[in-house]
Amino acid sequence: MSEDKPQVKKSWVTPEDAQPKEEEKTPTPTFEEQIIEAINNLTQEIIELRKTFAPLVAVFTEASKRVKQEVQAKAQANVVKPVPSKLSKVREALKEYTDILEFDVESSATQILIKPKKYLGAEAFANIARIIRELGGTYISAGKASHFEVPKD
Repeated sequence: MSEDKPQVKKSWVTPEDAQPKEEEKTPTPTFEEQIIEAINNLTQEIIELRKTFAPLVAVFTEASKRVKQEVQAKAQANVVKPVPSKLSKVREALKEYTDILEFDVESSATQILIKPKKYLGAEAFANIARIIRELGGTYISAGKASHFEVPKD
């Protein structure tokens, strides 16, 4: 039997030829060049992101405008025309006595309380009581805590 010898390829390249020559070596970029390249890459990525998100931004902007218009329209539809409040009606009816009366809308949830600041006298008391009755109210006799009440509604 004959032994097969591995064949050795002969190379025509000499060891000097195998090494890259100085001009063929790629120079290592400086730190500044690496930073500039990174910034350029980021800039390109930002441009691509803008292109990607531009249609979405347009859709959301248009949708927000429509929602704002709808909200404003509903708000305008729900605006109640100012109606003179019961308190303003009571004050108007008792306008000549406002300097001697105190109006309290906080103490009761359902009633406007009208308390005299001083002794009213018979004539003023009679006139005030008549006006209060016309407004649907009553007089509550309770000594120093005496007062008139008019329903808020």
